[in-house]
Amino acid sequence: KEVGFIDIGGEENPENLISFPKSFDFDDAGNLYILDYEKRKIHKFNNKFERVSIFGGKGQGPGEFVEASSVIVKGDTLIVPDSRSWKINKLDLDGKFISDKKYTDYQKTPFDIIKYGTGYVSKFFGMSSDETGQRFSLEFVSYFDSNLNYVKDVYNFKELYVENQVEDPSADGSVHTANDKNLYLSINSKTDYKIDVYDLNGVKKRIIRKNFARIKNSEKAIKEQEVYSAKYGLKFRTEFLNSIYRLHTDKYGRLWVSSSNKEEEKGSYYDIFLDDIYLKRMYLDIDKEYGPIYIGEKIICMNWKDNSLKIYEY
Repeated sequence: KEVGFIDIGGEENPENLISFPKSFDFDDAGNLYILDYEKRKIHKFNNKFERVSIFGGKGQGPGEFVEASSVIVKGDTLIVPDSRSWKINKLDLDGKFISDKKYTDYQKTPFDIIKYGTGYVSKFFGMSSDETGQRFSLEFVSYFDSNLNYVKDVYNFKELYVENQVEDPSADGSVHTANDKNLYLSINSKTDYKIDVYDLNGVKKRIIRKNFARIKNSEKAIKEQEVYSAKYGLKFRTEFLNSIYRLHTDKYGRLWVSSSNKEEEKGSYYDIFLDDIYLKRMYLDIDKEYGPIYIGEKIICMNWKDNSLKIYEY
């Protein structure tokens, strides 16, 4: 059921433009917070989805961000990691600065975080160099406690980066989601449909599996990818699709899996699991011009053509 509409194009008022809506969360009163990654600003909407305030912005002062990566509501506090500054910011629900917490090791700094039990899980991906000048591709998925102290990595990836070679950008890395009971993590694969399930201590307890046969990418999609990546001096070629490319958990404890399917499907389809048991493949019945970008307390969908959001109750 559609319950809200938000125009993020800013045509009437440029201040209302949300250039890159990257992170979303709701507080207990139903207020919605949207992080604009490009402008480093947070837009607050009331439970009728009317804009209440805009705060934050690019900078290094209190309540400003060099590169905000997510916004999380924890009770009466907003938590906003600033990955470039190696710190997290705490704001009240009106956007007023409370405090920050700084880190000295980028591998143990919260970057793009989501709630995981009483703690958090963070994902970092990027590049590093060693003393010889060799460059490496990195990805860390890390568990942080309720005070945002680093506990451990639950997944890490490091591979030598070789320039000017054909590569599949979807081949390495992982996707994950979490709720108040579990962390779900799937390492990218072209052949296996596998999701590791971790308890609230970051210990792997179970594995969810589903039959999957490798799926060839279309020649049209391969060609479009090659042409697009060449504009940026890259050589991308994805010949086979990943089995899993996104994970979500909803407010009822169900796991939603975006997965590749041999049959052509138009719209948004998900494999639905409850307590690790596969229930069905579900079509998400929403306006065809919109695609889901957040599944949690509500479902938020975006129309990239006219810069608008629709919010659905479920």
